[in-house]
Amino acid sequence: MVNRLRLNEKSVREAEPAKGRDYQIFDTDVRGFAVCIYRSGGRAFTIDYRHAGRQRRMTIGRWPEWSTTAARERAKELRREIDAGGDPLGQKETGRDAPRFKDLIDRYTEVHLPHLSALNASDQKSMLAKMVAPDWGNKLVTEITPYDVEKLLNKVALGRARPSKAKPNNRARKLQGSKPTPVRANRTGEVLRKMFTYAVSWGWRDDNPASGFRRRIENPRERFLSHEEIRKLAEALEAAEDRRAAGIIRLCMLTGARVGEVRQARFEHFNLEHLSWSKPASMTKQRKVHRLPISDEAAAIVRQRLLLVPRGCPLLFPGDVPGQPVKEIRRFWMAIQKVVGIPVHGANGIIGWTNKVLYSHGVPLVTCRGSNCGMVLWAEGPLWVSNNSMAILPSGDLDLRFIYYNLLNSPPLEFVSGSAQPQITMGDLSKKAFLVPPLREQRAIATTLGALDDKIELNRKMNATLEAMARALFRDWFVDFGPTRAKMKARAPYLSPDLWSLFPDRLDDEGKPEGWTVRTLGDVADQIAMGPFGSNIKVETFVAEGIPVISGAHLRGLQLADKDYNFITEVHADKLRRSNVRRSDIVFTHAGNIGQVAIIPETAEFDRYVISQRQ
Repeated sequence: MVNRLRLNEKSVREAEPAKGRDYQIFDTDVRGFAVCIYRSGGRAFTIDYRHAGRQRRMTIGRWPEWSTTAARERAKELRREIDAGGDPLGQKETGRDAPRFKDLIDRYTEVHLPHLSALNASDQKSMLAKMVAPDWGNKLVTEITPYDVEKLLNKVALGRARPSKAKPNNRARKLQGSKPTPVRANRTGEVLRKMFTYAVSWGWRDDNPASGFRRRIENPRERFLSHEEIRKLAEALEAAEDRRAAGIIRLCMLTGARVGEVRQARFEHFNLEHLSWSKPASMTKQRKVHRLPISDEAAAIVRQRLLLVPRGCPLLFPGDVPGQPVKEIRRFWMAIQKVVGIPVHGANGIIGWTNKVLYSHGVPLVTCRGSNCGMVLWAEGPLWVSNNSMAILPSGDLDLRFIYYNLLNSPPLEFVSGSAQPQITMGDLSKKAFLVPPLREQRAIATTLGALDDKIELNRKMNATLEAMARALFRDWFVDFGPTRAKMKARAPYLSPDLWSLFPDRLDDEGKPEGWTVRTLGDVADQIAMGPFGSNIKVETFVAEGIPVISGAHLRGLQLADKDYNFITEVHADKLRRSNVRRSDIVFTHAGNIGQVAIIPETAEFDRYVISQRQ
């Protein structure tokens, strides 16, 4: 068996594998260059050499992916490097074991992030995982150049650089396009600069490629309330029932402090004699002690809280959990915004609040995207409209309210297109035809129907009040066990004698009224059924009349909101009989906005309904 010859394609191809062993055929032109014939029949080009007294063998590449000519040229390059004292195999092994950027993320997370606030640490983790790691995770730390840093930050600055958002499933986001995020790019650059500073100190690389990254121009958001807006906000806070949350917002307004700083404030931080507030480093964003003067009005709030907070509690605004401050006031702030802000109308009604006005008067709206596509509603001004709804602004010889009631009577469902994301285009909606009586008759019709709507709304508010009272009674009787606890403390009855006598006199060892038992929903329900898969009810299956389909929009109170339905045919409903519900049935959501519950009253308009996918 020949073990040395001038290698060519024919000799490599015709070399026979040896049974039970591998062997090499060395080249006569380049010292150490060989082809290794494996017992399996595979072939690979190698180069053998000695470095620092050690015998080394490096694989150049497999045949036929590497031709003999290409492998010989590569072997010549390696031989020149070896003769100059190099160790190509050692360099290859060093590169394989060299730290990659994902290793730098792990080390940075372990060494640096524990010294930051929980919120800041969480934000940096998210930033690295979603914006940086997908592009750099498997790169060697030494491979990253200033150009790579600039390229990544440009991508972040364009907005929505996260791979999970590369193909957004929200049609509104697709239509809006990416929103520039220069501030996020700057923060990412600062984190990268810190990480590479650590990498240099650990000996992972010699320089910092992010040290001179280009900072994007930041336009800070400046919004100053007008005197009228301040007055309206002050009135709303004064009328609010939640005095604790109102106090937090008022103190933020008077001191300019962050909500988190006010929530965690303690009485010991305030010097009411010298009118000052010393915020400890653990509360401030800069992690430094911050002392600031406060006004008499701010001091008055602190004194008021001294009278309201239980004796011995150090917190200015204690939360519902003993020893903990108020966790969040988001819902309260949204309620206040409803009083003083401008509503933003989208596909599902009011989706937020803004300080901008698009329409100062009421307008009819048509939902143009999403599962509620084609729904018609009236929105009182001033308001703002998102791109998921279209406002109808008729010419001077048409009454706005008349247009609204006309569309409400005949929604533009015939123009809905698309299955994955239903939509109505502006061009299609403009083709909607309807009869137009003289303007005087339009106004008479709109006035009559408006009076009926006002009566319906008044009844709805009365029902909402009664529902709130019912919830309060239920909680007192069956959650807090108020009557039983009152009896245990020998308090005076606050219910009629026949009701008072129904409640036991004491609680048992499990904390429930004596003699009461706990049963599961499965014990008391005849049947628990789910709505059909989404593919069984599509926009294409909706008809003008038939069996109504219940959605989450109908579960806003204790009783079913019996209006504004989409319909399917009776035949279709019969096929979905396990998803049929009737009067006195209880419907609740198990996905999406979980926890919505409503009962179908005995006075419901329809004999039966079909629940949708999330019920």
